Order: sequence, then C-alpha cells, then structure tokens
Amino acid sequence: MGPLLYADEEAAEEAFKRGVALHKQGNLDQAIEAYTETIEKGTGTRYEAMGYNNRGMVYSEKGQYDKAITDFSQAIQLKPDYAFAYSNRGLVYRDKGQYDKAIADYSEAIELNPQSAAAYNNRGLVYFEKGDYDEAIADYTEAIQLDPKYAEAYNNRGWALDHKNQYDEAIVDYN
Repeated sequence: MGPLLYADEEAAEEAFKRGVALHKQGNLDQAIEAYTETIEKGTGTRYEAMGYNNRGMVYSEKGQYDKAITDFSQAIQLKPDYAFAYSNRGLVYRDKGQYDKAIADYSEAIELNPQSAAAYNNRGLVYFEKGDYDEAIADYTEAIQLDPKYAEAYNNRGWALDHKNQYDEAIVDYN
C-alpha cells in the first residue's frame, strides 16, 4: 500500500505544479482541471488541501465566489491550521461585502501566522471599508511593524488617516 500512496502523492504533486504553471499563464480553466486532478490523486495527502486552496483562488479570480468559498472551506476542513486558506476565503468574503466573515477569517489567519503582514493589511482593508478607521490604522501599523518595506500598508494607512482628517500624518505615510 505504501508505494501506491507514494505514487498517488507524486502524481498529485505533478498535477499541482502543472496547475500553478497554468494559473500563472492565465489558463484558468486548465488550471482548475489540474487542481481537480491534484485533489483526486492527492486524497489523504497534503496536496488535497493545497489543491482545494489553489482551485479556490482560480474560482475567485473568475468571479465564481461561491465555488471559491466552498473550496477554501474544504481546504480548512482538511487542514485546520491552513492560514493561507483562511486569508483567501477572507478575501472572497470581502469581495462579496460580507465584512464580518472576512474579519473573522483574517483574524484566524493572524492567529495561525502572527507574522503575516499581508493578513494584517488585508484585515485593515476590511475595517476601512466598514468605516472603522481606527481598527484599520491599527492593522496597517502592525503590518508595517512586521514588514517596514510594505509600501501598500503605508499607502493604506495614509488613506485611513486622510479619512480621519489627519492630513499631516497621512502625508508622512504617502511619502
């Protein structure tokens, strides 16, 4: 049984890498097929969750948000500590305007990976869209502390400060 599982994992890895390449090339439908193959051949391996996560990313890119959420949720069910899947699902919830669900997913991603500047920045974007500028600024600031070269976080914090009429501070971040 061991060699068969190894062969399946090897085939799943190959399909996964093919999916990544196809996705990068913009061949979204073919990428979905490759990730589906990854899931099927990688059942019970780490590639199963990775396949669901990456297929969800492609569905999200295609605007098929419900399919994306289903795939990210499946990845999380298979691998509950999968911070990227929480972040990716949070992005889709944000795109759908389901801000509380997005914040919950980003918060879980941060709990699982507290060094993720991107997760703080993305949660800050959701707070900003909700009009909670103080929480947004706090998250952007944390992202900047984790990655002082994170230009997007500076820009986002500047935008939030601008909305609070704190123009001098905003200008510092814009520069």
